[in-house]
Amino acid sequence: MMRFLRSPSFRAGRVMVLGAVALGALAIAHPKPAEAWWRGGYWYGPPVPPPVYYAPRPYYAAPPVYYAPPPLPPTVYYPPPASYGPGPTARSCYASPVVCPMEVPRPIGVGCYCSDGAGGRVWGRTG
Repeated sequence: MMRFLRSPSFRAGRVMVLGAVALGALAIAHPKPAEAWWRGGYWYGPPVPPPVYYAPRPYYAAPPVYYAPPPLPPTVYYPPPASYGPGPTARSCYASPVVCPMEVPRPIGVGCYCSDGAGGRVWGRTG
């Protein structure tokens, strides 16, 4: 049986077992994660995280805009515009069959009336 323990195949197996035990002890004693950069491989599953609901941004209204007040009018005296006198006036009323004088002058072209003698009125225009 001693001969078996000294055979090269048993010695190789013993070295492999001792190496695996040493590698396991090293992994337990050094818990820092590996920092390797791996450049290949396949990804199974969704490439993005699941959708997350984000609330809409709050709406902030712009502050009111301040406008400067209009400038004050100049303190210069301006004379009032020239006033115009009354237009031409008429003192007679032309009602269809009759022309009669009026007591008060009226502008030309406005409505007027004359008495018809029976207490009624005949309408016409000044002229």
